[in-house]
Amino acid sequence: MEKGYIRLREDCFLVRGAKNSALYDLKRGRIYRVKGLVEEVLKLGSQGFSVDEIASRLGLKEDFLQLLSEGDVISFVPEKGFKPLPVPEPKEENLRFMWLEVTSRCNLRCLHCYAGADALKPLEELSTEAWKGAIREGAALGCRDIQFTGGEATLRKDLWDLVEFAKAEGYEFVEIFTNATTLNRERVRWMAEVGINVAVSLYSYKPEVHDRITGRKGSFERTVEGIRTLVEHEVPVRIAIIVMRENEEDVKGTMEFVQKLGVDPSQVGVDVVRPTGRGRDEDLIPKWYPRTTCPDFWIRDLSQTRCWPGKIAITSQGDVIPCIFARDLVVGRYKGGNLAEIVRGPQLQKLWSITLDEVEVCKDCEYRYACWDCRAIAYTTTGNLYAKSPRCAYDPYDGRWPYEEGRMEMEGVPERPWSREGLIFREIDGEGVIFDPETGSMHSLTKTAALIWKLCDGRHCLDDIVKEILERFEAQPDEVRKDVEETVRKFQTLGLLKGETSEDAKSCRI
Repeated sequence: MEKGYIRLREDCFLVRGAKNSALYDLKRGRIYRVKGLVEEVLKLGSQGFSVDEIASRLGLKEDFLQLLSEGDVISFVPEKGFKPLPVPEPKEENLRFMWLEVTSRCNLRCLHCYAGADALKPLEELSTEAWKGAIREGAALGCRDIQFTGGEATLRKDLWDLVEFAKAEGYEFVEIFTNATTLNRERVRWMAEVGINVAVSLYSYKPEVHDRITGRKGSFERTVEGIRTLVEHEVPVRIAIIVMRENEEDVKGTMEFVQKLGVDPSQVGVDVVRPTGRGRDEDLIPKWYPRTTCPDFWIRDLSQTRCWPGKIAITSQGDVIPCIFARDLVVGRYKGGNLAEIVRGPQLQKLWSITLDEVEVCKDCEYRYACWDCRAIAYTTTGNLYAKSPRCAYDPYDGRWPYEEGRMEMEGVPERPWSREGLIFREIDGEGVIFDPETGSMHSLTKTAALIWKLCDGRHCLDDIVKEILERFEAQPDEVRKDVEETVRKFQTLGLLKGETSEDAKSCRI
């Protein structure tokens, strides 16, 4: 081949895991899963093997590597050009976000309350001046995002003074987390004028279910009225739906209900109850609603792939914790004038600096530099700061995402299969090869599968494809039909199809 060496395109880097590898595209902010021959080529390239050596070791035809080049994954260079992922060195984190838990009092008594709030007279809480001191000191440390929460933050009479003070100190994002039961039109009008955001918890679209969770009859009506008023006055509002056994069957209906109230669908969040405060009650855990998920990825800034760096919560008594869900990880007590000392202190900085290179299992995962990891969930669930989050369902040792097995059997077969745009298809020595530049994956096809692929154009239905194959090969119609359906289903499972054509083009030629 005499093409020297291979090099990944600019701002692309290969990260290897225990089983698979991932391609990090820092320029586009995306991450791709690479498997099979593509992964083997990139592994050998990263180890300094030449193009000829790679082709010889893997038994590749020249067209194969050329196809990778056409897909804008690699280029051929005269010298070794693989570079390691530029993982930032540990550095002192700056304060970016604060939760201020201004009171532990609440007019509701939610089953899962993470703060354990109720209507009882609280212990001595920070004064107005103390809270203003924390707000001022946070701003001096560079913090520009703040949330006022509780308990029920609106029960604190000086809340509105504190909000205005935060705006005056230069905070750009100011949010109140509330159950919305105490809001009135005058107060909401003020929120709109001041320019603040509001977050509201709603547990079900069924009044009786919501009220059982809050422990207060009639709370549903008051909360919904509060949401309507916020939407009417165009106050930016987001809704938090906490899933527990009591409401797990209502999630979809609640999301639809909230959207009908006028809330932006992108501002409706769903989270399974967390083991914090009263949320530790195992009877609250959903029976069937999934508690594990695929992690979120974020690779714009590799130094900020974990959730809690740069964040603190201050409880109503002044305890400083790294996350509102990690209540026993107290790193200091705010006494006025000492916030900088706490933020820059070794306890908090150590917690902020934990990376997935130190976490069990995660350290062997190819996604470890892009995973939006939650140490609070891992810690509160297992008691181990360095345990893998139980919410993550990916196993780097077998390299499979959850529910991959059996997925093909569950998915239907599109009547008019249509190949996705952007895929590169080549026929090499009678066989077919599909390369997906978006995912970095390559798929080898038999002669029959290659023919089926060429007919996946959105115009040919399954019967057309079967007929075409029967005209070219001697075979039983039933067997051909079965093979066509299985092949198309596999194309679909691999994400190579974009779906069926429009409704008016669905009639099938016989």
